[in-house]
Amino acid sequence: NCPTIANPKQEDLDGDGKLELINRQNLTSTVLSEHAQKSLFAPDTLKIAVLTSDKELIIYTFGKGYQVLDRPETETLRISGENEDAISWHKNAAYLFMEYPDALYLLEANAMPPINLQKIYPDIQSYSYDAGKNTVYILKNGTLSSFLMK
Repeated sequence: NCPTIANPKQEDLDGDGKLELINRQNLTSTVLSEHAQKSLFAPDTLKIAVLTSDKELIIYTFGKGYQVLDRPETETLRISGENEDAISWHKNAAYLFMEYPDALYLLEANAMPPINLQKIYPDIQSYSYDAGKNTVYILKNGTLSSFLMK
């Protein structure tokens, strides 16, 4: 019963932007987005974050623990940033880092209200997350700094 998600290459999304979920058991497909610009699998492969050309961030959850869900749960946020590299998964797959518009936020990635979005660093130029070291690197005013996530 486990659905299979094809992980599209970025060049595959430059055309029509369609992103589909394919069930290998019964060979059916479900369109996740008609306007995907970027898709990013969570480290646990049970979630996928999709940034659309309509400036939405949609998180699809396909399973919890060892249970595969019959239908994916979704969480949608309207965002106004232009940066396609503005999102990255935390190594525990429970959170997404999100640059919006010039601050770094941590978004709890589940479909249960309320939306938990916390600003963790203001006024940044860019960021990078190293999951292996569980460290966030921040570029601000030409200075590179880092902090360990706990």
